[in-house]
Parts: sequence; C-alpha cells; structure tokens
Amino acid sequence: MMSCLMLSFLKWNQVLHSFYIGITPKKHRKHMRTHYNCFVATDAVDWILNYLQFSPHFTGQQISRFQAINLLRKYLETDVIERVDARKAGQQFQDNKELYRFTNTLEQFLFNAVNQLILSTYLSESNLRLIPLLNLYFLIGRITYWIGYQIAPKYRTFGFTVTFWPSVAVFTLNAYFLLTTNNNYLFDGGKPFGRI
Repeated sequence: MMSCLMLSFLKWNQVLHSFYIGITPKKHRKHMRTHYNCFVATDAVDWILNYLQFSPHFTGQQISRFQAINLLRKYLETDVIERVDARKAGQQFQDNKELYRFTNTLEQFLFNAVNQLILSTYLSESNLRLIPLLNLYFLIGRITYWIGYQIAPKYRTFGFTVTFWPSVAVFTLNAYFLLTTNNNYLFDGGKPFGRI
C-alpha cells in the first residue's frame, strides 16, 4: 500500500517538475500592461495534455482536456500557480486567455532547502538543531504569506520578508564559510576545518 502511494506521489511530482521546466513563461501584454514571466491558460492546458498523453506513466490511458484542466485547477488551489490579475483571485482555473505565473513558493523552498543542506555541512553536531528551527521559521513565513495573500496581495509582504531574508542570511553565511574555511576535506575524505 505504501509503495503504491509513494509511486503515485513520485509520478505526480514528475508531472509538476516537467511542467515547471517545460512551459516557457514569457512577456505578455494585456489591458495595455506588460506582464513578465507568465503563461496563457490555454497554453498550459495544451502543454499538460500533450505531456500526459505521451508520458510513459500514463501509457494506454485516455487523457482528456478536462482532466488537464482539473490538474491545473489543483495547481491553482495549492498555490503552485497564481493569476497575474490578483483581482480575479479565488476564481476557478478556466481554459481561456487568462494569464498565470508560478508562485515564488517553489523557488523560495528550493533556495531555502539547498542553503540549509550546505549550512548543515558546516555546523557542528550540537548546532544542527538550528536546521529544524530554520524550517519552522520558513513554514511560519509561508503560512503568513498565504494568509496575507488571501486577504489582499499587498499583505503578503510580511510573509515574504520572513522567508526571504533568513534565506539570504544563510546564503551569505554559506558563502563566508566557503571562502574562509579549508574545503579540501570535501575531496580528500578528511574532517572539516572550522566547524561552528
């Protein structure tokens, strides 16, 4: 049972990853305004439909346009994508010319995860407890970001700040350690020098 759930998770995670790197966000003009790094809803539906129809994970299955739209609705509901026009927030995803973009939650998560992984190589065993605290801080920031965005897009600033600046601080700390410590242990299998 658990292996089926894991396989299903990996399969749908692969679809999301492929969509994220496969669809090309572009510059679009709408209502006399230029919007950057976004995509048209119909293009997203076309891309998902094409991917699912030719994916080896879905061989022999009839994939409909409606199923592709439902998958994109799930992406909208779970904040993987968002409408460019924030006034229409809360409306269901439609197969039309509406503009969408990826939320920055995924980029923030990846940036944060990689930085924490690198930081953990420099921390002593007693200081590794900072990693769960950083994760908790990140989670609180993303939740406040989401709550603020549901109220009004301008209220997401606090949540963004709570997650962005600690990630930048950890990145800066990692760069400092990389430049000031002896990193030869990474290649010769020895013990790290100067762990904090």
